[in-house]
Amino acid sequence: GDGMMRLDANGGLTWDAACRWLAVCDRFPNVEFLEQPLPPEQFEAMQKLQQRYRTAIALDESVARLRDLEACYAAGWRGIFVVKAAIAGSPQRLRAFCRQPGVDVVLSSVLETAIGQQYILQHLARSLMPGRNLRVPGFGVNHWFAESALDHPDFDHLWQSLKSSCNNDSPMIG
Repeated sequence: GDGMMRLDANGGLTWDAACRWLAVCDRFPNVEFLEQPLPPEQFEAMQKLQQRYRTAIALDESVARLRDLEACYAAGWRGIFVVKAAIAGSPQRLRAFCRQPGVDVVLSSVLETAIGQQYILQHLARSLMPGRNLRVPGFGVNHWFAESALDHPDFDHLWQSLKSSCNNDSPMIG
């Protein structure tokens, strides 16, 4: 098929295991990237892996917050940044970061409901890198909210359901 695969090690590989994984990945053009092969404290080793292998490496746990993104960029990272916009910090600073040369971003989720996803994907994502294509986002969390009013994409419906559930509860004390 034409699909691309993303592999995520969650920082759990050793140097030798990461080298073995990347050597295999290099033989398969449908591997988009290997995400966070080594723990965040092994940043320099991940830079070496990025130079040694054809398969792209994406930083995830290393770049949870804006200051982490900025520090890795300042230290020379020009690979992929997995950005969890909901917890990264200021949208204005995130926009400024993403517009720098050589920044390659894939947006990822941290259990956002439909409201958070809609804001990130329809508003924030468009403004992050105008005129440049963002990678396909990694938002595979919707199954956690199945059967929940919080996952309804119609905000009027969502608001009415939240209002009615509040009105049916006992009065707030305080």
